[in-house]
Amino acid sequence: MRRYLGRGGTRLVRLVAAADGGGPVLSYLIAHAWRLDQGRCDSLFSILEPGPLARTSVLLCERPFDAYPGVWIRPATARRPVRVGDGDVEAYVLGTDFTYDDLRMWTPRFITAASRVAPAQAGGVELLTVSAGWLYRRTTRVTARALVERRHGVPIEVAWYEDGAAAPFRTLHARGIAAWGGVWMPETITVRRPRDGYTSSMELLGVRVSESAAPLSGASRAA
Repeated sequence: MRRYLGRGGTRLVRLVAAADGGGPVLSYLIAHAWRLDQGRCDSLFSILEPGPLARTSVLLCERPFDAYPGVWIRPATARRPVRVGDGDVEAYVLGTDFTYDDLRMWTPRFITAASRVAPAQAGGVELLTVSAGWLYRRTTRVTARALVERRHGVPIEVAWYEDGAAAPFRTLHARGIAAWGGVWMPETITVRRPRDGYTSSMELLGVRVSESAAPLSGASRAA
């Protein structure tokens, strides 16, 4: 279920968050560079807009099926990055409904905690259904149900439920999944928190896949 990512690449995304009733809109232009090296994927997310947050960056380091990735944040005015604790990897990012865990390229938490994976089909497309349970943010027992398209390993639908709840408190949908240089990515990812009335989306504006593993600029992390 691990996705093919080449040796590295870059992409440009627009991250937008808003209240369902038409409340204030948050909008960020973000450059994302990733590199694979010795079984690890390092991702550097750099904010380009808005101006006050420009040059703020997030470094995410993951290995397949690790329960939690390593995450470091470096505000534009800081000299050294700050490590995000494992319990905050599922915290919301920049006032949006995305979490740091949603930014993983390989195996997000609902995959690493999977208790059941089964084949399925829909419209002639081969899928995997994933069921998982764990302590969300290390405090709340949750279950997740996901659909992953088998040929490329990209999650297309995920729903998170508090233990015993009939309706999800959080959902994710990926649309327009296509391949760039052999790397499959969705054109749009939408995350909703229906109970709270918030929706966020990440739109892919451009992508370039590389077969070289060049170092990530600014990717140094605290010892």
